[in-house]
Amino acid sequence: MDENFKKELTIKGVLLKPIKKGERAKILERIGCRDTSPVVEITKEGYDCVCFETAYSVYTLLIDHDMLKKDRSRIAEYKKLLEVS
Repeated sequence: MDENFKKELTIKGVLLKPIKKGERAKILERIGCRDTSPVVEITKEGYDCVCFETAYSVYTLLIDHDMLKKDRSRIAEYKKLLEVS
């Protein structure tokens, strides 16, 4: 699929596991958990944001530092669920 036709998304959340090419990104947002299609390219990894592309979308993930500080138990629960599945 041509990059020009991909949906562009800017979301705020936390990566539940390190992002890797060929694997789905697991992102915890305030409204729930997002499971992307497999990552085809990682264009930026930084303290405040991660930019990556999947087969169908181009993502800008703004790291939610407040969530990291305040919702540690919620993040831990989702990470446990990932280990089981």
